[in-house]
Amino acid sequence: MGWMVSSLCSVNMQEDIKNIRISGGNVKAIGTANGPGIGGGYGSDFDGLYITGGKVEAKGGANAPGIGTSIGYRNDYKLKNVQISGGDTVVIAIGDKSTNMPGIGAAGGNDYVSSVTAEPDPGYQGYIQDGTSLEDYSFMEGTPFHEKTDIRVGRFYTKVYFGPFRDVNGIEDDTKEQIGANHVISKSGGKPFTEELLHHLTKVTGKQENGTNFPPEQLTLADLSELETINAAKTKGEIGDFPLTYTTPNGTKATVTVFLRNDGEDAGGFDKENIKE
Repeated sequence: MGWMVSSLCSVNMQEDIKNIRISGGNVKAIGTANGPGIGGGYGSDFDGLYITGGKVEAKGGANAPGIGTSIGYRNDYKLKNVQISGGDTVVIAIGDKSTNMPGIGAAGGNDYVSSVTAEPDPGYQGYIQDGTSLEDYSFMEGTPFHEKTDIRVGRFYTKVYFGPFRDVNGIEDDTKEQIGANHVISKSGGKPFTEELLHHLTKVTGKQENGTNFPPEQLTLADLSELETINAAKTKGEIGDFPLTYTTPNGTKATVTVFLRNDGEDAGGFDKENIKE
C-alpha cells in the first residue's frame, strides 16, 4: 500500500492538530512553507502522532520540521505525544535545511518538545540517526535501545527504525558500521563448538555504512584463541564465563559471553535442522 499527500498538518491558522495514527503501508508527506510534512501548521500546536508500522517519510517546508511544529505568530508552538513503535517501522523525517529546522521537533527548539518517544516491540531494539543525509549522520546517544526512549535530535535528517534484539551491540560512529550478537549458555562437556555453530547460536548480524546487511561470511571471530579456550574448557567439562568477539572487515567489534554450566542443555549438540530454543 502506498500513500502520498502534500502534508498531514493543519492548514488554517491557529487550528491545532491531534491524534494522527499510521499503522502500516508506505506514507510520504511533503509540507509547504511553514508546514511540516506531518504536524501543526502556521501558528498551531501538534498533540498526538502514533506510528506503529510501515515506512513513513515526512519532509517539512521552509521554517518547518519534517514532523512537528513550525514557526507562527510566535515561536513557542508545542509538539507532544509522538510515539513511534513496532518492529518493521521505519520513519524518515527531514526538516528544512535553509531555516535550520530539525527532522523531528519544534521550530522553537527542544524546550517545546515533550513525550516524543521511540519504543521497539519485544524482541527488537531501536536506532535513531541524526544527521544531514542517509550517509552523513551520527547515532543518537543511547542507540541501540531496548525500551521506550526519548527522541532528542537537532539536525535536519532523522531516521528512526528497529531491528532484531541482540544482547551486545557494537556501533562505530565514524564508519556507521553496526554489529550485534547474543550470549550463549551451554552445559559443559560433550562436543566442542564449531565456528559455524557459534555463528548460528549467537545470531551475529551487522550493517554496513549504507544500511545494508553484511554478508554472514564477513562477520568473523576476531581472535580464534578465544574459541580454542572455550572448547578446551568445554571438552574437559569445566564451568566458567568466556569472551567471544566478532568483528566486521573494518574492525567494528562486539564481544559476547559463552556461559558454560553444570546443567542445562549442550549447545554444542545443537541441530539447526531441528530448532529448539
